[in-house]
Amino acid sequence: MLHSEDTVEVGKNLRDETVFTTKQTIELEESVVASIESLKSLGGKEVSDWVKESAVSRAERRNGFSFSEEQKAAIDDLLQPGAIRVLTGKAGTGKTTVLRPVVEAYEEAGYIPVGTAFQGKVSELLAHDLEIPSYTLDQFRKYWDRYDALQENMPTLKGQALVVARKE
Repeated sequence: MLHSEDTVEVGKNLRDETVFTTKQTIELEESVVASIESLKSLGGKEVSDWVKESAVSRAERRNGFSFSEEQKAAIDDLLQPGAIRVLTGKAGTGKTTVLRPVVEAYEEAGYIPVGTAFQGKVSELLAHDLEIPSYTLDQFRKYWDRYDALQENMPTLKGQALVVARKE
């Protein structure tokens, strides 16, 4: 399979092992990135500076260290208004550490953070480590397809009746 013309060498991982992917995966990722860039320009929910600073301070006390300027910039970016926010980085670079105060700030502001990832294992880690609902991108797409279908087929359902219908 490594000699297939669809296989592309990505580079080295942290263990200095060569990593490969497929052209289709690269195309999918590029498509997702384009969609994300489009969504980032849309309006979204805002978290106050006070809530953000409070969540960061609590996380720093809990962790026993201060966030770096790069980490603080990532937290600030993730808490900006927009239809979607994205955090990327290699394994072991502190993404989960950065996400903890972001999740807390959104929850404190009254929102429900949801995680997504390409891989199921990463999605499971998000759900476990951050205690939030998390889905693979494919699961998330299917969820929203079902939601859209419910909205079209049952436009008059509201409140508890809509919640029950969504579970079915």
